[in-house]
Formats: sequence, structure tokens, C-alpha cells
Amino acid sequence: MYFEDHTHESAVQSPELAAQLTTIGIDVHDPVDVLSWVPYLLGFRPHESIVLIGVHTGSEGSGTGLVVRFDLADLDDPHVQADVMQHLARDGADHVLCVIVTEEPWDETLRFGGRSGRALRWWLQSSVADARSTWLLATRAFRCVECGRTPCCPVGGRPASVLDHSAVTAAFVYQGRSYVSCREDLAAQVDVAAPGRRSASAAAARHLRRNGLGAQCWRPESSARWLELVDMVAGPVAEAAQPHGQCPEPALVGKVLAGLTDPWVRDGVLLWVVTGRMLEDEERTDALADVFSGVLRPSVPRVDVALQAMTLLASHATRRWRVAPLAAASWVAWWSGDGAQAAVLLERVRSLDLDHSLGEVMTSVLAAGIAPGWARTVTDASA
Repeated sequence: MYFEDHTHESAVQSPELAAQLTTIGIDVHDPVDVLSWVPYLLGFRPHESIVLIGVHTGSEGSGTGLVVRFDLADLDDPHVQADVMQHLARDGADHVLCVIVTEEPWDETLRFGGRSGRALRWWLQSSVADARSTWLLATRAFRCVECGRTPCCPVGGRPASVLDHSAVTAAFVYQGRSYVSCREDLAAQVDVAAPGRRSASAAAARHLRRNGLGAQCWRPESSARWLELVDMVAGPVAEAAQPHGQCPEPALVGKVLAGLTDPWVRDGVLLWVVTGRMLEDEERTDALADVFSGVLRPSVPRVDVALQAMTLLASHATRRWRVAPLAAASWVAWWSGDGAQAAVLLERVRSLDLDHSLGEVMTSVLAAGIAPGWARTVTDASA
């Protein structure tokens, strides 16, 4: 979920991730399974947060819908509370799991004291809450609010170290999945300054000046350079490895950076992420309609390659050129259903340029909690 001036995220999971309940074998009634799953689901370990997970059941098994995380500090705002409920109602989940992550004393929390206690009271008073599917999680321990199975929680909870060695954690590790220690680290790679960034940025300036000689040739050339870059990135991403000591030439990186400042080139790149092709002008309108109608769904491998390429571009860019790849990466993350990463990348964009066109679009999209079209059709299909 997204609210301007608050730290919230939501994500409607891609079909591959939504199926984790089945493919990983997660028991939504088992706190060990659910709490082991949460950081992998979000991509980071939450702190002083509440996490709500919509579960949809159907003839083909269970899957996740809307996943919401927001800071406990923001829940005192009644507008936030109302918006959370509206989004959950729109998702229409059959069951909603709740995890309250806090270091506040649990005896106070269970008496509805402190921020965590106020969050717990608000949640339990809602029409979609189930105390047996509500858990407290701290750094050292976890416990059920109301145990659904016995025996379950001792008085002081169960040690959190159990989660590190659970079957769910082992399954994700086997798949090569990981998460970062905190939300801010989701965009840590884009903040790394690559050694060749000045050369790449100088190349970007030279390439942009060539735009004045005629966009008819300049735009297709810039688009072709994007395809060249993703071809270089695709191999290491598929192998879950970093390029073996090789980086693209600064001239190539600069041309792509300059190209992304042009809305026509940038939109072509984003539609490549969606369709896998550089579309002709006459194809773009239909492709955009398919993006918003839900006909097109994200390709996880192509999203991964695009985000890796955008990260490489941002790390090779000086301040002038960083905004375009960061804004594009925010859009790609949103398209993939990763609201947390989209929001963190957008924060980087807005710190550099409040008036960037794509940044303004993403600000409106995230503030309104608008899901990509495919996510709405997934939710409708599971209802």
C-alpha cells in the first residue's frame, strides 16, 4: 500500500510468487512457516511494522493476493487505517494473516499498550481479523496472539532461531532466494558508485548532443544500445552471478543513459520489459492498453535482467543522469508487483528531482495504491 509522506508498501504478487504457498508447501496455520516466509515475501526483514497477507483459496490450491506492510508509527492515523481496510476489501482474500513485528514488551502489547498494542487492538477489532492467524515477532522470539494449535507457545514465546532452520527457509535457500536486512537496503546497489561513472556520464552528454542532429536516427540507435546492454547482463543474471570482471564500455552505458532521458526511448524500454520486443510506434497504444487491462503479465527473468541493467546504469551515472534509470527501475519494480522496491527507488528519484515526469507518475500510482493490470485480473480470478 502506498501513502504519500508515510512509509508503506504493498505488493500483489506475480503468479510465480503467488503460488509459493503451494510450491514451497507453506502452512498458513503454522507460525514457523508463516514467519519464516515473511522476509522472503517482502524481500527484506521488517522492523516495527505490521504485515498483512491476503490468502486466496481455489480449486487449484491457495495463493497470495495483496501483501501490505506499514510502519506501526503510522497506524495512529485513522486515514491510514481506513485505506488499509479498503485495499484489503478490494483484494477480497478469503483469509488474512497478520504479523506484528516489534521489540516492545509483549505483555504490554497484549494489553493493547504502546504502538504495537494499539496496532493489535485495531487489527483484532476489524472484520477480517482472526486472532489465531495473528503473530508477534521480535528479534529473539515469536509467539501467537492466540494459539490455534496446542501445544504451541510457551509464556515467553519460541526462539526466533527456529525460523532460520525451518523447512520453509531451507526451501527458499535451495531456490537461491534471499532478502536484505532492512527496507533501505533494497536499493543499496544503485547507490554504489562504479569506477567508470565519470566516463559514462561524459559519454551520455556527448550522445545527448547528437540528438540535435535528428531524433529519427538517434532514438532507434539509443533503443538498440539498450538491447545490447541487456544482452550483456542477461547471462550473469540467469546464472545468479555477477559479470566475471567485465563491465560494458562507458560509451555504451552513456548512450543508454542519454536515451532514457528521452520519453520515447524510455517508454520503448519499459514496453520491452513488458513484451520482450522493441515495439513500433503503431504497436505501442495496444501494448499500453494490454498493460492496464491485465492481458500482459510480468516475465520474472526479464524483470530481473531489466532491474540489473538499471542498477548498472545508476551506478555508472553522476547526479545529472541517475534520475532516469532510477525512475524506470521504480516502474519495473511496480510492474513486477514489488511495491517495497518501487517505493524505495522512487524515494531516490524524488531526492534528485521532484519534477521528473515518470517520477511524478509513479508518485501518483503508489500514493493511490494502484496495482498493475495483471494483478487485478489475478485477484479477480481467485475470488
